[in-house]
Amino acid sequence: MNEGAPPASLVENSTWLLIARTAALVASAAVTVIAVRTLTTPEYGRFAFVITLVTLAVSLSELGINALATRQMVEDPQSARRILGIALGAEIATSVVAAVCLFIAAIAFQRDARTLALIPIACVVVLLQGAIAAFDAPFQARRLLRPVASFGLIQSAVLLGVGTTVLLVGFGAPGLMAATAVANGAAAAAAFHRLRRLQIGPAYPLAGRDPGAFVRSVRAFIRSAALIAVTGTFATIYERIDVLLVSHYRGPRGVAFYSAALSIVVTLYVIPAAISTAYYPLLTAQMARAREAARESFALLFRVFILVSVPLAILLGFAAPTLVRIAFGPRYQLSGVVLQILSPILVLSFVNYICWQALLAAHREGGKAAIVAVALVLNVALNLALIPAHGVRGAAYSLLATETLVAVVQAVVVHRQVFPLQLRRLFAAPLVAGAIAAAAVVAVPLGPDVLQGALASAIYVATLLVLRYVSAEEWRPVTQPLRALTARART
Repeated sequence: MNEGAPPASLVENSTWLLIARTAALVASAAVTVIAVRTLTTPEYGRFAFVITLVTLAVSLSELGINALATRQMVEDPQSARRILGIALGAEIATSVVAAVCLFIAAIAFQRDARTLALIPIACVVVLLQGAIAAFDAPFQARRLLRPVASFGLIQSAVLLGVGTTVLLVGFGAPGLMAATAVANGAAAAAAFHRLRRLQIGPAYPLAGRDPGAFVRSVRAFIRSAALIAVTGTFATIYERIDVLLVSHYRGPRGVAFYSAALSIVVTLYVIPAAISTAYYPLLTAQMARAREAARESFALLFRVFILVSVPLAILLGFAAPTLVRIAFGPRYQLSGVVLQILSPILVLSFVNYICWQALLAAHREGGKAAIVAVALVLNVALNLALIPAHGVRGAAYSLLATETLVAVVQAVVVHRQVFPLQLRRLFAAPLVAGAIAAAAVVAVPLGPDVLQGALASAIYVATLLVLRYVSAEEWRPVTQPLRALTARART
């Protein structure tokens, strides 16, 4: 794609990824609701505990491999097949290590036979997810994310169909874990088949003549990905250590109440995750060829993220009790309180995603690793202090505090080490809009919390539009590709 096409490619790729991840959101939410309503509270708590371990193990197995492979393929497209082969070998090696760590962690935190019975299936989930991550890299490097979206759609459809079936039939948590493995396997198979059709399948030029050389290449690749891996692993740990500590102090019931709320927030990460994934290869290319263009595109996307995320967080905070009651039933009333505490994290996640892409594209992953390491220490300390005294509310406050720290420090590092940001342009108008929205809610009480949240969100967005926080000219590169996509969909 030529250099004049980045806005169109970003919007089109983001749209496809949003479609896929929205489908994943719907599938995951539907399966979660069915699981919560059909499983006993302790059984759902065991499943949520193992899924947390799977998330941690996947972060270890991926070990920054996808991000490094994508960056190398953008910078050296002629070596894409060789890079893919090495990346896949690295994924297999790290997945084996991650599976062993998963098993050890399960025994250390919860020696329950019914929990441990889920672990072998969970190890398969980890291995297949690592393969998917490696297979996605060539498409991301070429900015061809429609195939990546299709693999996600397959994964979601299989999870929804098989997961719902096994729950309704009565196979419980083991059946749902097996359904997750089947869904990952279907996506991995589809990705591998598409790579072979496009003749960009993995190549192993050294494996036949000198297997030792291939092993050394894999080791070197893993070492190069280490800082990215440390960052991702630390971030995942501090986002999930609260679940493990809740399990230790409050048992499966506490895990169920906390995880139900956390799952809603994490599910909404689909929006910044999809857009930033599409933006990363574009930003990497801009950083190498036109740094000023990279700064401008980053600032624009940052403002769009603020415009979108704050009203979503406001609405989520107000609607949390109603949303949880509808989704999970009256048993999970405590989850509504937790969700209200966690709702600001939605804004912080948008900031963290885009700042991480900027640091990664600028080869500044070491700085992010240091930030997340400090946040991890803070998170563990806060959890140890707050969970025994305040239960799941304490875990929510701990996560909110560490996410805030990461967002602020990460933005400062981008400003100082990557490219200078116009801080007044980014933050003055949102602060004014927030103050006006808060004053309006206080002055005009509407009764139901959902209506108050809708009013505050609408006023916030309207104020930013009036202040031209994102101008009509800046919206045009977004609206034109969307109109083209809509027109093609109708034909």
